[in-house]
Amino acid sequence: MTLPRRKSRPLSVDGVRYRWLVTPVSEFTLHLIVEHDRGQGQRLVLSRGEVFGTGRVPPITPRYVAATIRHALRAGWKPLAPGADLRVDASLLGDTEHPPRSVTPPPGTTALWSCLDFPPPRARFPWPHHDPGLFVEVRLHADASDKAVGSLFASLAHQRGLTPGAPAARLLDALAKPKPAEAEEALAEGPERPFDLEGGIEVIVDGALILTAGCCATTDAWTEWKALLTTGQRPWNGHDPFTTAALADGHVRFFDEYDANAPSATVSTERYEAMVEQLERDLRGFLERAERWLAARASAQTTAALVQQLRAAMGLGPLSIPR
Repeated sequence: MTLPRRKSRPLSVDGVRYRWLVTPVSEFTLHLIVEHDRGQGQRLVLSRGEVFGTGRVPPITPRYVAATIRHALRAGWKPLAPGADLRVDASLLGDTEHPPRSVTPPPGTTALWSCLDFPPPRARFPWPHHDPGLFVEVRLHADASDKAVGSLFASLAHQRGLTPGAPAARLLDALAKPKPAEAEEALAEGPERPFDLEGGIEVIVDGALILTAGCCATTDAWTEWKALLTTGQRPWNGHDPFTTAALADGHVRFFDEYDANAPSATVSTERYEAMVEQLERDLRGFLERAERWLAARASAQTTAALVQQLRAAMGLGPLSIPR
């Protein structure tokens, strides 16, 4: 059945025109239906459910639809060929679930990059940030843009339940207030960390992206990558994919623990040590960048409080490397 043209939306992807339509299936499930603009051939049907623990389904944006189309085409979708609907689950589509990359490694780069993946705000806050509804990946480094830093604080404000409408300074004041512990058990374990920064480590060797972080990785886990050369313990970088690094015979190998066909690479321990030192410089540079961003919009007290919270969430203690 052809999609109704009045209710569906057009979209051009790599020079080919498609039409797409989002329909609710239940309170926590949406269906994305895509077909070729000619209205014939196999349709793509993607089921997207709620983000675990949030009770909401993320919005489906044109960028998300384009990523879904490209993934489906690589997986063998034939939009002009006859056939039954190609049904896919969003949880199985790594490329579409992963936020759009905001940076690309320059040729020849060998580095460890700390990148944030944060859920999008549902509204526009009173400072520059990426469009509401878009999942975004941001690399943490000293030259991060105003929009990148602003997207982080918009996402944190949204997660805290803050809504736009107040001036930027007042919203940041509210964000800086300590988050109350939700249970006595949390108090027994010590002060609650103000927020988690979801993301992890990306490994680039000779300009090629070798590893990306999996689900549940957080920014502060970079300290495990730093400790590899002294402890020999593999760092945690999330699951699905299970990417990590291992020390052996004077080298460090990057690989996926459960996928033998995934990209891998090996560097010397000397090269790895230099990669870790640059990673720490990048993280501290981003923290200083965030401090300047805050100082332009918030009071000195709020700036100091948020920088302290951000430092804790990033796992940054006293400086341990030369500047």
